[in-house]
Amino acid sequence: MFFLLLDATAGLADTFVKLPSKEQLPVQISGAKNFGAETLFDQEIAVSAGATAGDALGKVADLDMSGDYIETIDGIRGDQKTYWFYYINGLMANTFAYGYQLQPGDVEYWDFHDWTFYSMGPSAYLGAFPEPCLHGYGGKVAPTVVVCTADFQHEAGLLRDRLTALGVAGVLVEGPQALTVDEKEHDNILIIATAGQPLIASLNEQLKAHGTLYFSGGQIMVRGLTGKDGQAFGPGYGVLDVIQNPWDPRGSWACGSAVWAVTGLDATGVRRAARVLAGFPDGLRHVFALVVGKGMVIESPLGPGAAVTVAMNTETDPSTADIERGLTAAVLPVAAPDNAAAGPAAWLARYWWALLVAVAAAIVAGHLIRRRRNQKADQPAEEQELI
Repeated sequence: MFFLLLDATAGLADTFVKLPSKEQLPVQISGAKNFGAETLFDQEIAVSAGATAGDALGKVADLDMSGDYIETIDGIRGDQKTYWFYYINGLMANTFAYGYQLQPGDVEYWDFHDWTFYSMGPSAYLGAFPEPCLHGYGGKVAPTVVVCTADFQHEAGLLRDRLTALGVAGVLVEGPQALTVDEKEHDNILIIATAGQPLIASLNEQLKAHGTLYFSGGQIMVRGLTGKDGQAFGPGYGVLDVIQNPWDPRGSWACGSAVWAVTGLDATGVRRAARVLAGFPDGLRHVFALVVGKGMVIESPLGPGAAVTVAMNTETDPSTADIERGLTAAVLPVAAPDNAAAGPAAWLARYWWALLVAVAAAIVAGHLIRRRRNQKADQPAEEQELI
């Protein structure tokens, strides 16, 4: 009888339903279109322990599935040209949304953009900075090292201070020669150097293939929303960009760590880029990459209206207060940078409205001229003298 009772209670235990945990995890979740150009939702929510990225998204938006993929969010449906991509702490996730278990403090970001060219990238986005240095991916946080050439040690110190102020612990600063194989393959790395430095040159090969900008022929080439070259920037301009670690032996989609390019064609551009990152504004949380000019940054990729510029300090070091809270950014009207090279396509993209006005004016003028000629032709010869 005793053994029968044990068997009965054991069988009953197997039928019990495990109640959900009452523990709540804070998560930041946001969504946008066209590489952050249009914000759709942006909330801080609490989810139960064990919740997935898909669970969190379902709390703020209506979803439709296509197999394991989330195909439609709030009525915006993916197709053969544009689709939804999601990122955890700045890294493009390597699993389905319902397969990623959220961790406390995770930043979940969805973006609806072109995937005919960008299907393999960008593998990370700049706006999540300082992520993934703070919360990592899947709860695993890699160490952080700032690598700089000798002429940018001061800027490296600014970035170390910024990361520390944001809560990143144990940040190292070292030169390229001191970077160990283990650090290169597994750590989060911020590289401060000009475009010709070997580490930056190696990253540029990845950017040429999948990035929103890259270096070519002594210029910074910025792509548009569909991956086509849009504008070029010359000396004095810097670059801020980030990708998943391309040297990770598990592959560049391992979501283990990230590598930032704090760079430019010359020292002026590098220093401008470093100053912006040292006081990175919260207002740029959804940008993917930036070109940094004098007193402004340009978002990459370029939108349908060409360059979108944002005003901020690039000429002096951010103050201690800036480093602790971030610089103040002010959005400026769309404008072409002073040394940007733009082709006919970029000109048309920016001034299409002027072309339409000119065409409409020509049509109206032609109609009035024809009407006047017809009126004159219908009048007797003696009256035509008066018309």
